[in-house]
Amino acid sequence: MEEILKVSNVTKRYQIGKTQKYIHALDQVSIDVKPKEIYGIVGESGSGKSTLGKCILGLEHIDSGNVEFLGNKIDHLSIREMRQVWREMQMVFQNPFSSFNPKITIGKSLYRMCKLYHMTKTEAEERIEELLGLVNLGKELLRRLPNDLSGGQLQRFALVRALLNHPRFVIVDEGVSALDISVQAQVLNLLVDLRNKLGISIIFISHDLNVVQQICDRIAVLYLGQIVEVGSVEEVYNHTMHPYTQALILSKPKEHPDEQKSELKLKSEILHAVDVGKSCRFYGRCPYSEDGVCNQVEPELQEYAKDHWSTCLKTIKIGGNEI
Repeated sequence: MEEILKVSNVTKRYQIGKTQKYIHALDQVSIDVKPKEIYGIVGESGSGKSTLGKCILGLEHIDSGNVEFLGNKIDHLSIREMRQVWREMQMVFQNPFSSFNPKITIGKSLYRMCKLYHMTKTEAEERIEELLGLVNLGKELLRRLPNDLSGGQLQRFALVRALLNHPRFVIVDEGVSALDISVQAQVLNLLVDLRNKLGISIIFISHDLNVVQQICDRIAVLYLGQIVEVGSVEEVYNHTMHPYTQALILSKPKEHPDEQKSELKLKSEILHAVDVGKSCRFYGRCPYSEDGVCNQVEPELQEYAKDHWSTCLKTIKIGGNEI
């Protein structure tokens, strides 16, 4: 199946002041997203998830690598040229309260966006009404200011804004992290419904691998700017290959006080994104690390099973599965 998005060996660094040191935000990151697929990007804060989303959209310039959308390279386009691309690809930002102007009503914000897309007033009204029906919001909410809405309502309006011009691809950055559990489920179900009804492709960015499990088809796990594991949701959960992925899975809170919960005790030597070198980036935290092996070479993604990739250098047991 032809990819709608292809990211190849993207690297992004940030210079620290006037020094010769750099923060390695992304390092040789490659992903591909198929039509109508929900692709999860998972990792802790500072792993490079949001930076990857911004690089895909051209909001951050990449240092090297390629980004292709619908078969065309878009990584070095000008802002003027990217405006045409943004009609087909959109982003729902992490904090909906900061992505809307607090001084104007939600309706006015949406109509201004429609004007940018050269919609007539009638076309704008029909499109907004159609999308409000899809996200289960009433028209009376258009008269409210952002601060008068709940987090769940505002996140749905953020989705409406992103979908106004019939995009084919949407990035949702931490779309449910600030919401209550019950509202999280509503928004996650909504994303699946929108994918099914509108046929859009979605990149879903989250720090919570257990949330991603509910809606994604495939996932890529990021650690310090590097992908450490990639595969289908079922494969990654049932045959985990990287200890960092295992730690993310086991970080899920107890659902019941009597639940027996396993833990993976990590070491405390956390490598900084400035200090990455020729070793496994998870070496200082990994309970399975071995001197002379894991600290001698920077690992690359290897395919251990069909369409299941990992950077772990050792054959280890994770979750009872021999790798």
